[in-house]
Amino acid sequence: MISQNHMFNFNELKEKTKGVEEWLQKELSVIRTGRATPMILDFVQVEAYDQKMSIKELANILVGVISQRLLPRSGGGLIPAVEIMSSNNAVRNVIREGRSYELPNIIHTSGSEGMIALDKYLAELVRKGLVKLEEAMPFANNQDLFKSLVKRY
Repeated sequence: MISQNHMFNFNELKEKTKGVEEWLQKELSVIRTGRATPMILDFVQVEAYDQKMSIKELANILVGVISQRLLPRSGGGLIPAVEIMSSNNAVRNVIREGRSYELPNIIHTSGSEGMIALDKYLAELVRKGLVKLEEAMPFANNQDLFKSLVKRY
């Protein structure tokens, strides 16, 4: 039997944790990885089959990369925004040659191959009313491109 001193008021507990939940959602929604610079990629080491390989060697076996960012959803909660890069000759070549700064352009122009650019996905979320423009803007890789994509729809 629980004594009166140890009884929980669940409504009060829920109200107290609501502020913490809102703070966590806000903080977690702005965590971004951004884009790695070519210099950083030169130092990345991948271990596969008990052997180390450089990121340039990884280009030969790379299948794809999926990146996700969580944004505040209009009306509450979180919604993912994704970027998908599949490996093709252009992707492998720019990684091998250390020109990773060209990857966003390759992703943006390779939609017919199943690639999805983050800025285009963000624009679609805004257009559908799932995310507010001001909430999506900080997540855009190229804010000018993002704005033009939002206007285009």
